[in-house]
Order: sequence, then structure tokens, then C-alpha cells
Amino acid sequence: MGNALATVDFESVSRWKDIEPQLKVIAQQDYFAWMGPIVGISLPEYVKKNLPPRIDRSAYAPWAVEENLAEAGRVLNEALNRRSEILELEATAINAALELQLAQQVQPIDISIARVALQAGIKMSSGTVLEGASQQSLTDRKKLLDGAREARLALHARSGSALNYGERVEFLRRLYVDSIRRGIERLYAAWIGLDAHFGIALSEPPGWDPGKDSLGDLVFWARDAASKIAEGTRHESVHDILILLGAQSLIGDRAKFTGQLRAAGSFTCGFNIGLPLIPNAKKDSKIRLLGLGIAMTYGDVDGLWRKLSATNTLGSQEASRFTFLNEYLWQWRQSISGSVRVKLPEQKSTLKELSEAEKAWNLEPINLHAGIWSATNATASIPILQQRQHFNACPIGDWEVVLPDMLASPTGLVNRHSLGLPQAASAEFPALSGVSGIENYSLPQDVAVLVRVAVRD
Repeated sequence: MGNALATVDFESVSRWKDIEPQLKVIAQQDYFAWMGPIVGISLPEYVKKNLPPRIDRSAYAPWAVEENLAEAGRVLNEALNRRSEILELEATAINAALELQLAQQVQPIDISIARVALQAGIKMSSGTVLEGASQQSLTDRKKLLDGAREARLALHARSGSALNYGERVEFLRRLYVDSIRRGIERLYAAWIGLDAHFGIALSEPPGWDPGKDSLGDLVFWARDAASKIAEGTRHESVHDILILLGAQSLIGDRAKFTGQLRAAGSFTCGFNIGLPLIPNAKKDSKIRLLGLGIAMTYGDVDGLWRKLSATNTLGSQEASRFTFLNEYLWQWRQSISGSVRVKLPEQKSTLKELSEAEKAWNLEPINLHAGIWSATNATASIPILQQRQHFNACPIGDWEVVLPDMLASPTGLVNRHSLGLPQAASAEFPALSGVSGIENYSLPQDVAVLVRVAVRD
């Protein structure tokens, strides 16, 4: 076996470029084929070869900027650890190959030296028996060393063996490339989101250049982006904005809006949120959504009570019972909710590096639980939800809300379009039958949208 193997010329080696081509030559032989993945192509070149020719910029949601940067940081840190693991394993493999090469070349020399020493000893002792035994020992030693080297080479070549460094390195390299790819895709999504939602313009994430420390460049780009967000948010002002779609005439024809809101079946309402609705917002301001809440409004029983009191319609006994009804109705309304579908405006980026198709995208519609705004202030009655589907989205533009026909209550489903004073109220309080507009207290009046936004000039 020893004579069949190509050898490294150690005497001619002084630099890596001297030994690299020699290692590539021995890696072409079966016994050293396990060195092929290690010396055949460098790790940076392997990454360049196996990354997609074009990074998918739409692989992740641009508006999830913080999530993208956090995940990019995680996978890039994973890549840093993986690179250290790979380089350490490659160094171990190269050392093992060189040790085997050195042992192969040194063994004949050691045997020759041993023979010379043996002959000198024989001459001094003049022992023929000693000569025969010693010669056999040298032969046995050579066979033992050859066998041990062959066993190591066989283990290096065996698939699944811990000593098959090439197979192990190839697997780790694939994981390394996958981490790099996912990290770059996350950084591109964050890059687009930083521009579209934070107004932060950064250079394009660095590409992969085998001649540079590209992984280090990606890590520092991510760190710079995170610091820019932290700096930018210090200059934001946060506002809770209550919008009544009907009362603020955001839906066009108010009478048509009210009629559809009170009709049976689901109700789809389109409206536009413009800059005038956002405090301190200017034309060039960057506005991002932090939270969203929706509720429906119904007739005010307290208002009905005031109306009846002013006309002395109810007697003292009826007034006491009506107060109880008012409290019951308020508590009942607070327990009612329904699933509302919300479609947010189209999102846009101004980055010149993006194609026209990449500069605009639609968000997936989200579902929120909407309740009833009743007898408390808006922020207490309308929970502001922070969901990843809409966090950081730009709220300026056309919205769409779809209200359900049926709402859920502790006692079962109830109609959206008849949710106020119980039908038995007129029988319980005969005086109510003569009050003008009593039916309005059972009907929906408006849709309230509560948005929390951050504004940055």
C-alpha cells in the first residue's frame, strides 16, 4: 500500500500554497478521498457556490423589522460558531493526513536505521541466532505499522465514521450555507422594512465575497441596523387615535353606512386614514402602527335615562327597576365580542434597488376580537391589540373592516343588528312605548377604530 500512495514533498513546503496542490493530488486517491471536500474547495468559495444566485427578498415579512434583525442575529451567530467548528475539524483532518503522510515516508528510514543498528550489534556480539530473531522483529514491526496505517485510512474513508472528516465537514458546510442564506434573507427583509416603516435608509446588505470576511460584514450590518432603530425610536412620538367611521364621515354616505350596519348579514366597510387624522404628522413623516382595536357602538341607555328623567316619564318604582336594567345591560354588553376581519393599506418602499413589483406589497388580513364600546372611555373599553401581522405597518391609506352578523355572548350568539334594550323592555316599562326613537337604543350606531401609532419626522 505504501508504494501505491502519492506522497507530500515535505522538503519543498514552506507556505500553504506549496502544500495545497499536493493535498489535492493525494485526495484523488481512494485512501485519501475523505480529504476531497476539505481541500477541493475553500469554505468561503463553497458558500459562494452554494448560495442561491439571487437572494429571495420577499422570503420574510418586511414589517417585522425587529423580529427579522433578532433572527438574523441568531442565525449569523450560529454561523460564526459553525465556522469555528468547521475550521477546527478541517485543521484536525489536515493534521491527520500530514501525520499519515509523514509516517509513510519516515517508516522506511526508521527501518533502515534499525537495520544498521542491528548489523552493528550483531558484529559486536557475533550472534547468528540474534541476527535471525532481530530481522524477523523488524519485518513484524513494518507489517504492524503498515497495518495500523491502513486501518486508520480505512476508518477515515468509511461512511459514518467519526474519522471521516470529509463527510463531517460536508454536512457542517451545508448547515453553514443554510444559516448564511437565512441570515441574508432576514437582513434584506429588515432593510426593506427599515426604509418603509422607520424611514431609515441603509446601504444594501453586503453580498458574499470569498476574498473578504463576508460573514463579519453581515454581522456588523445587522448590528448597525439595530443601533439605528434604537436611535430612531427615541425621536418618535406615540399617539392613540380614536376614529368613528360614521361620525367623522370616513365612509362617504352616512345614511347608507348606517343602513348597512343595521342590516342582517356581515357588513363590509371601506375607509381611508389620511395624514390629517394623525397628530404631528407631516408629508415626510414616517408613521407605523403599534396597536389596533375595533368596537361597535350602540344606543346609550344612560342617554335614554336622562331623556326619560327630563320628561318625568318614569315613576319611582319604574325608575329603580330601570336603573337595574341599565346596569344589567351595561354588564351584558361588556361581555359580548365578535371576530372582525381587517385589511390594512398597501405597504410601500422607496428603495431604488428594488424592482417595481418589490416596492409594494399587501399584508395578510388579520382577525381581531371586537367588542362593544359602552359606558367607559375608549381606551378602557376598546383593547388595543399588538399582533405581529400588523405591527409596524403604515396606517396611511385604504382600510377594510368586515363585521360579523352574529356576536358571541355568555348566553349564546346574538344578532349584531339588534343588541340594545331587551325586547321585553316595553312590556316591563309601559312608559317607554311612548318615547320617540326608542328603537334606536337597540341598534348599532357606529364603528370605532382605535389605532396606536408612532410618528417620526
